[in-house]
Amino acid sequence: EKMVTLAYYDNEEIIAFVQYQKEELKSSSNYFYEAVGFVRELYVIKKYQNQKIGTLIINNLEEIFLKENIRKIILTYSENALEFYLKKGFIVDLSYKAINEQMVVTKLI
Repeated sequence: EKMVTLAYYDNEEIIAFVQYQKEELKSSSNYFYEAVGFVRELYVIKKYQNQKIGTLIINNLEEIFLKENIRKIILTYSENALEFYLKKGFIVDLSYKAINEQMVVTKLI
């Protein structure tokens, strides 16, 4: 699947964006696979943070993924964003390992 980028604007200024794609995680035996919504990047510029824009983006992603029959969102996070993701129902999921060695959070939707 291809990476999709959505930009969020205030008038003509980009104030936030998200990059995401559908991923299929496969077992080493190829016996099982899991379709997940992978969020590569979610960013809100500083002066627009704490104004529910991140929440709007997460809600939009959930709607998009549910329409694709995807029931799990997965992403890596920076330390300063962990509290936000936990408030949105994500959990730190130690069963996943990211190539970039960042911690992973997941959310069932």
